[in-house]
Amino acid sequence: MLRLFFFLLVLFSGLPGQAQDFSMRKFTTQEGLVNNNITCLFQDSRGYLWIGTEAGISRFNGEELKNFSLRNGLPDQQINGITEDSRGDIWVIARNGLACFDGATWYKYSCKNFCEFIGECKMGFDAHGNLHISNNGQLFGLINEKLQLSPLFKNTLNDTLAAQYHYDKWEDKWLVIQDGKLLIFRDKVLLDTLQMDASFSKKGKIEFLNIYGHTYITHSYNDIKEYFAFQGNRLELLADIRHGSPRIISAFQHPYVISSGGQIFRYNDELNELVKLYQNPEPDIAGDFIISYGRAFFFAGNDGFYQFFGEAFKNYEGVPNTWMLALGQNDTIFAGGYFPSKLYKVKDNYTHEVALNSVYNEINQRLKKQLNHYSFYPGGSFMDNVGYFPFSDGVMEYKSGHIKPIFSEPAGPTVMTHADKVRKVIVCGVTNGIMVIKDGKVIETLGQENGIHSNKYIISIAQDKKNRYWLGSNSGLTCYDPDLKKVIYNFTNASHPTHIKGGVVSMTHDNQGRLWLGTASGLCILDEINDSLISVTRNEMPIYCSSLTHTDDGYLLIGNPEGLYQFDYNTYFEKGIIRYKIFNRASGFLGEDTVNSMVKDSSGNIWIGCIDNLVKFKPQIDPFLSLELKPVIQNVNGIKIGFNSISGPIVITDNKISIVYEAVGHYRPSTTEFAYKLEGHDKEWNNWTTFRYSLYENLPNGNYIFRVKAKSMMAGWSELPIASIPIRISAPFKNWPTFPYYVAAIFTLILFAIVFLISLYRRAASKQIRLEKEARFLRVQALQAQMNPHFVFNVLASVQNLVMKNDTKLAGQYLAEFGTMIRQFLNASVAGNSLDEYDTNQTIPLKEEISLINTFVHLEQFNYPDRFDYFLEIEDGFNLEEYSIPPMIVQPFVENAIKYGLLYSGSNNGRLQLKIMKISEYGFEINISDNGIGRAAIKEFQSKTVKTYKSLGGDLAHERIRILNQMGHKINLEIRDNPEGGTIVTLTFYELQ
Repeated sequence: MLRLFFFLLVLFSGLPGQAQDFSMRKFTTQEGLVNNNITCLFQDSRGYLWIGTEAGISRFNGEELKNFSLRNGLPDQQINGITEDSRGDIWVIARNGLACFDGATWYKYSCKNFCEFIGECKMGFDAHGNLHISNNGQLFGLINEKLQLSPLFKNTLNDTLAAQYHYDKWEDKWLVIQDGKLLIFRDKVLLDTLQMDASFSKKGKIEFLNIYGHTYITHSYNDIKEYFAFQGNRLELLADIRHGSPRIISAFQHPYVISSGGQIFRYNDELNELVKLYQNPEPDIAGDFIISYGRAFFFAGNDGFYQFFGEAFKNYEGVPNTWMLALGQNDTIFAGGYFPSKLYKVKDNYTHEVALNSVYNEINQRLKKQLNHYSFYPGGSFMDNVGYFPFSDGVMEYKSGHIKPIFSEPAGPTVMTHADKVRKVIVCGVTNGIMVIKDGKVIETLGQENGIHSNKYIISIAQDKKNRYWLGSNSGLTCYDPDLKKVIYNFTNASHPTHIKGGVVSMTHDNQGRLWLGTASGLCILDEINDSLISVTRNEMPIYCSSLTHTDDGYLLIGNPEGLYQFDYNTYFEKGIIRYKIFNRASGFLGEDTVNSMVKDSSGNIWIGCIDNLVKFKPQIDPFLSLELKPVIQNVNGIKIGFNSISGPIVITDNKISIVYEAVGHYRPSTTEFAYKLEGHDKEWNNWTTFRYSLYENLPNGNYIFRVKAKSMMAGWSELPIASIPIRISAPFKNWPTFPYYVAAIFTLILFAIVFLISLYRRAASKQIRLEKEARFLRVQALQAQMNPHFVFNVLASVQNLVMKNDTKLAGQYLAEFGTMIRQFLNASVAGNSLDEYDTNQTIPLKEEISLINTFVHLEQFNYPDRFDYFLEIEDGFNLEEYSIPPMIVQPFVENAIKYGLLYSGSNNGRLQLKIMKISEYGFEINISDNGIGRAAIKEFQSKTVKTYKSLGGDLAHERIRILNQMGHKINLEIRDNPEGGTIVTLTFYELQ
């Protein structure tokens, strides 16, 4: 029977606790766990989490799992208990033996058939360093390196087989339950006897637990679990869970976590109640609670073990694709999505959908459109309890529970709204500028004709201390004074390329009123004295700042596709130090792609709109007590380093040393990096690297100290802990008796060395040539790997287009054609994957490439009917099967001709021609011509278009051709304008000689 647990959870004092949807990560065999049936958990003094299972032990360092089994020295694969002694060694009791692990070696002690049932034994060390294990009413000890019945109470108790034992290490006393009595011993001397309720000895299961200096007793029977604590010379009932319902009888001195029947409850000391945190689908939860760091903790289930993060984040998964957020009256949150375009109202942890059907009907009638949805855009605002929500064709006004559209002239998308509470107006970012709304009516529109810089959309708006408007777009930033009716400043990508390259996508003020700007190239702050921008972004900070807000306690929150950054701007201004934390799926924040929006309510909570859910963040609750990663040195030159400190230096009889290390810690928002130095050799720390080993060669004899520290993309919070180990290089060469003869022999061998060096140089040169060929081959493979998702993405986009048009029949036909093309595509992709030959096997028959192109063109004609005609012309006598070319070398140029040449023209008379002809005995050429808009027009069109992604197909194809030519291929590429309009691409291929 699996053990139920009762354990304290460390919390910050004075912070309220309430029911939360905890962030959680689950670890199973898929993540590397040795077995999903967990029998016990233990966290040692170094921070390692040890997971005992029915098939061995897994050790978790916060990032990865290391497994131990019979092959590593365990006495049995079924683990029953784990503990740690005063030296830091790990002790394990298994079904058929006892073992001790010192960090390098497992030492086994025989105790055959000692523990037959998982969860029925307790193990630990007393104040004198003696190991004791209680099992099935018996007490065992390690005597003369053998596990035997302990003589501790042999002459004190009448029947040791009917007793339950527990050692309280904080008070150095033994607690023994026998015949309905609780006996208290110290050094075999009976101190006290307590008469217990008869039910303790007649029914149910009793467990002892030591928690932070206090001993507690749990009593389980008939779907009831009771929790007792010592109060003087008696036991007091504190809480119980009867048939799944928790009840508080007497408050504990500390917050705590308990479990029963697969449920986890946390005690809320302010409300004096038990709040359910988790419900396991299995009947019981196995193992003990393990306190990890801060508010986060681990627990074992019947299907793996779980890492629970703190209460800082609450997830609302029923609010998908959140793009628009607005704070309404009484902290009501309005969340709008972009697909599906639904509006939700969140109040007091309850979510309600706002009906929009009548609004859509009104919009359709007004704009003469027939669409069943409209996208909400970021940046909703409230003015005098009236909400203004931007959407794809104007603004929606929410007033007294009713919603109606407000249209701009001409009608178009509203991307952002801002409430100017000084002038009592709503400022909206629209297609080519801003419009101003007052009392539900558009009173003014401003655009390029008013001096606002040329842009596509105003996507961010803020108001400075002078009540001027700062308007950000994807092409720059405008400062507009509505009182003077004129533009004060225009910052563009050209004038400030290092500050606002890619546009200003978000803005916010901090607690001191300073204006921060989030751009596609980093974080900036407005210098109010000089009206200039100061870049804050450094190598440590995120580049793309998709959304910004500030917290009440002096932090800036930055939304980024990698997660949520918490930037300490006070420390930045006071000390010039970049200090921040990162929250993502590895550290408790489960939001995906936080590029949407954030809003702060009156309680200081930050609401974050994400793709998959809506997240509420409580910045006043820090879920992490320790941000440090503890480095651990594992081996030097293959010599395993144990847990205990080394009395002297490790002696290496070689002039080369290699050191392997890792980091232990459970806050891992990003890849772990290490810095190291070898004192006696390095003057400074080596640069941060993700490699977990260091190598030094040609070291002179002497004493050194190797030091290493670790971090996980964190900066400025504290001094990082350092692990060190002394090393002595004692190469035997200098101590040899024949050392003088070797010196003479060196001079004799100089001539031979010259010959050897010449030979070595030639071999090195040959090796260098081979390595260069390998590098070119791997580069081609990498470029091909980049083209593959690009190619599939473009085709799938066409399928999506048909599905969104509800043309399921055409979509089905399209998918059938797509299946054929995918088979051809896969055949082309796997061609030439041999690492043995680099110049001749990277090709496929020309016939297969042309077949793939024909299928691709057919699909494009299917998706864009009647837009262009396709002609394939092959010179008479030209046999496609006699020639081979690198795979997917022609297709990108055909795709570009269609996507950018023919479809951009808007004409239905497009013409795409593919012509293949022989030009000499050793070569042939392929011409791709179209009558589209031409290269100059395409470039101009793209410069005026907002692109959500960068097309890479053509660039990758050019790069492949360049590297293939370096590898020995002979491919010539020529692109020129078509005299009849459009573009001609000529690819010339020459046979490899």
